[in-house]
Amino acid sequence: MKNFYKWSAITAGIMLAIGLILAFTCTIIGGRKAINAIENWQGFREAVAVVDDVVYDVSNGNWHILVNEDNPTELTLNGNTITAGNSQVQIEAAGITGLNLNLGAGSFTIEEKETDDGQIELTVSGIGVCDYFTKGKTLYVSGFKGISGIANTAIANKITLEVPKGMAFENVELEAGAGLMEISGLEAVEMNAVIGAGELVLQGITAQEFESEIGAGRLQAEEMDVLNADISLSMGECVYNGFIRGDLNAECDMGNMELKLSGKQEEHNFDIECAAGNIDMAGYQMTALTAEREIDNGAESDYEISCNMGNISIDFEEE
Repeated sequence: MKNFYKWSAITAGIMLAIGLILAFTCTIIGGRKAINAIENWQGFREAVAVVDDVVYDVSNGNWHILVNEDNPTELTLNGNTITAGNSQVQIEAAGITGLNLNLGAGSFTIEEKETDDGQIELTVSGIGVCDYFTKGKTLYVSGFKGISGIANTAIANKITLEVPKGMAFENVELEAGAGLMEISGLEAVEMNAVIGAGELVLQGITAQEFESEIGAGRLQAEEMDVLNADISLSMGECVYNGFIRGDLNAECDMGNMELKLSGKQEEHNFDIECAAGNIDMAGYQMTALTAEREIDNGAESDYEISCNMGNISIDFEEE
């Protein structure tokens, strides 16, 4: 069931990205008439449901975007209307060992405080529907929901979650359907990330198990230090810099994956498979149909690399 929800999010993200491209292309070549034609395609409309009207003003060269009138016009947090457009709450950190964070639009920043004051601070600003609650030992935060179009206000939508210095988590679940999610200085036993059409930026993350499934979005990971990693890429982009000290399972379908790993290549065994894509690893290149290669370095960790129609490049930098 968990994989079902993850792949559903990725599929939705891919459909959103394709829909946006087609919507704007049709606007350019056919104007309002093309938009009406798209709207009459019920399946497409249900998958994207974003553009109600787009007009290009030739006189000043500007796009005027009118979004769906059903979009929210105010900020709602846990069912309560926030008339000021922003809200800040404090959550007792004691007893919380897990995070479940979901971003539908806008931006979501998670960072560590300079001090350990025992409080998790949540700040929400913008327009849309947001919720937070604790269940068991996990803190859930989601937003901005209810936005079905490309709203100018979505750019200003922002969630900030600040955790006490030195706070570590057993499990962190991340989902970036759209928008930008940024996380720095976080430590977790397990971290799982699902990226639809959004972007996830990680900085200085420490984890024993790291798993990421990327649809049409992008993962940018810097100064990572993880034991085992499982990275699956559909048609987006993945850039990873740092340690993967144990096992790695990297799968690339149609996207681009760049891994710049700390350590020596000889510290791992390799099982490499390339269908119709390209794999470039430390000067060794594989570009062929159904090419396979195994490298046994007598190491304790195994790297399984698989590329279908995309591109994977792996470089090693000794400490």
